[in-house]
Amino acid sequence: MAQIEGVAALTRQLKELGDPKAQAATLRAAVRTPMRAVMAKAKANIASFSPGQTDIHRTYKGRMVGAGFAARSIRVKIQLSRDKEAAFAFLGVAQEAFYAVQFFELGTAHIAKQPWLVPAFESSQDAMVQGIATEMRKRIERIAKQRGGK
Repeated sequence: MAQIEGVAALTRQLKELGDPKAQAATLRAAVRTPMRAVMAKAKANIASFSPGQTDIHRTYKGRMVGAGFAARSIRVKIQLSRDKEAAFAFLGVAQEAFYAVQFFELGTAHIAKQPWLVPAFESSQDAMVQGIATEMRKRIERIAKQRGGK
């Protein structure tokens, strides 16, 4: 696994910004940007075996949905820690498409396991780490430039 080089310097620079909103936005963006690439890989992975045997199916809520519903339901959610010094990304599907993880990713007694989410993470791990560092540097430089220009 790759590691971010210069983490201490990036963290120090981020804290020197002083503006909590800018710090929070920088952390969110630093995590969100590389996760979008992982989300794209996950969508491509699930599309390789979905929509399955039927074009339209009914969800557990009774709603009729078209082919590719699971792929369209993949989302990234970003959260900040309470102290606003760390950001977390959650990648998954909407609740109504739970079967994409429960049945396809993990498998059942009747459905063979077809992993699509874990391979997307594993193949993107190094790129994610470097993407976080790149996005943080870019955001910090932009904020510093804006403050220096005033």
